[in-house]
Amino acid sequence: MTSKPTPKISNLETLFEASKQLPENMYYKSTITPPTPSGGTFDATHYFYGVIGDKTILFGHNTGATPYRQFYIEFPKSISDGTHPLGYFGQDNVTATIALSDVGGFYELKGVLDIKRNETEKTITGTANIKGKAVDDNVVYSFSIKFHLIKGSN
Repeated sequence: MTSKPTPKISNLETLFEASKQLPENMYYKSTITPPTPSGGTFDATHYFYGVIGDKTILFGHNTGATPYRQFYIEFPKSISDGTHPLGYFGQDNVTATIALSDVGGFYELKGVLDIKRNETEKTITGTANIKGKAVDDNVVYSFSIKFHLIKGSN
């Protein structure tokens, strides 16, 4: 039996195409402190959870909503369950990207990711507590992210 080739997701547009509507019993959400001009919560409508190459990707966004919001967390697929600090892109770090259309992107992201996988059910559950400075207004925002996602068909 031959294995199915791993899809190559080389850009964000392809990741959007690979994402699907969030099932009712799954979630990818966050509280945002202080609230942005449009509010202090994020509830993804679409997501992607899967392994691409040697990375595990958790991507959530709210397609068609105003303001637009997206959260992207990436970590090595070999990382153990438990708590891990955020690092910089590359190497074997846990990394994150957050974009909110009402305040822009974020830089100087710091925080921790806590994950627990269930290989039998193909799910991942966890939290991420992240602080970052918004590009548009230089305000430091805190994100308390919670997720429970089922792995895609890849």
